[in-house]
Amino acid sequence: MNNQEIIKLAKKILPILSSHISPESEAMLVKKKLKKLIQQAKDKPEDKQIIQQIIDLLYQYPQSKQWIKNHLSPAQDNSRGDDIITERGDKTEDKSHLYPVWFGTNRKPLDSNDLSKGFTGQQAEDATTVYYGRCDVEVPKTHRFGETGRSWWKRWASLDFKGDDHLRLNKIHIAKNADNFWQVLNNQFLKNDIDQKDALIFLHGFNSSFKDAAIRAAQIGFDLKVAGHTAFFSWPSKAKTLKYAVDERTIQASTEAITHFLTDFVQKSGAKKVHLIAHSMGNRGLLAALEKIAQNVTTSGAKIQFGQIILAAPDLDVSVFKQAKEAYTQLSQTTTVYTSSTDIPVSLSRRLHEYPRLGLVPPITIEKGIDTIKVNNFNLFNLGHGYYAEAEALLSDIYDLIHNGKSPDKRQRPQKQKTETGKFYWLIDTR
Repeated sequence: MNNQEIIKLAKKILPILSSHISPESEAMLVKKKLKKLIQQAKDKPEDKQIIQQIIDLLYQYPQSKQWIKNHLSPAQDNSRGDDIITERGDKTEDKSHLYPVWFGTNRKPLDSNDLSKGFTGQQAEDATTVYYGRCDVEVPKTHRFGETGRSWWKRWASLDFKGDDHLRLNKIHIAKNADNFWQVLNNQFLKNDIDQKDALIFLHGFNSSFKDAAIRAAQIGFDLKVAGHTAFFSWPSKAKTLKYAVDERTIQASTEAITHFLTDFVQKSGAKKVHLIAHSMGNRGLLAALEKIAQNVTTSGAKIQFGQIILAAPDLDVSVFKQAKEAYTQLSQTTTVYTSSTDIPVSLSRRLHEYPRLGLVPPITIEKGIDTIKVNNFNLFNLGHGYYAEAEALLSDIYDLIHNGKSPDKRQRPQKQKTETGKFYWLIDTR
């Protein structure tokens, strides 16, 4: 197939992309990119790299990929040489995808002589030590949006026999030192197109191992189609349900390490915009870090600004959050709180501390300059572990927020609600 024929097919699918790609917000983003590429291809009809970008874009989605293949004639489909579509299909069909996630961690290594073996649930001997690197996470072709993998009996119950759909940590690459890490990451961003320079940093909650954090970060980044690179900071959680009190102490002790990682990411990574997602107890480390960063900005005049800051099921004392809310509004484009009435771990935290938690309603916490969204019928602690419809509702809203920066009233999912005292918040019902 020659370039002109590919351009012709791309123009045909353009007006019907909404029926092949969901959610609608993502379809609109793909349309915008496809229009730009079609125009570039018209201007440079012999440039095969532009044509390849068109194919790469449409082949990300099973339905649009199949539409393209269905509109090829047998001769085109069986041809070699210039048939870029067939070439790409042959190379990637039925293969897992290795998704890179960059990391920083203050955990103690499993083996100090070989850091690539991973990290423990203990803090590094020197509290200021942070190890840097990249994890390659295998995302199988059977991956379902919003999930890291289902047990065999769940696949059997749904009559899904396509095989194991679990994401797996494939390999850990360790940076020589901090400077080497930031230089390599900066080079990666330099290679990206101008619209692919965002970053998303995930900060996990309690009861999470290093491996768990890497896999969860990859799932979120892959499903949200981060326009750039995904990263995570892994503090030394014991990864045991009964070690909640220990995790409370270690997340507090990790404040300095988290602060430096976030600050350096903004200043040294090469990303144009850095979004943050903190989950559960990870929000305590994030809040403490943001307070330090905000103070440093005020006293030194340093320029530190994040994109979207997302607090998922935050295990935060409401009074502490209210006292420190300016740190969020000062440093973010927008801060969004996702809360729920059915989050069991945050509910247990509330009983333990005997004071309202930000991630649990009632009561619902509403503060000026911060968007509060209540998610019905979904356990936010299991971000992405729920059924497809539940995960889709939540993650689709986060996708729209990160990619388009729209306020809740301009996004598809949130519904405006009003409290008895006249304050407004938003509701996402996953039913």
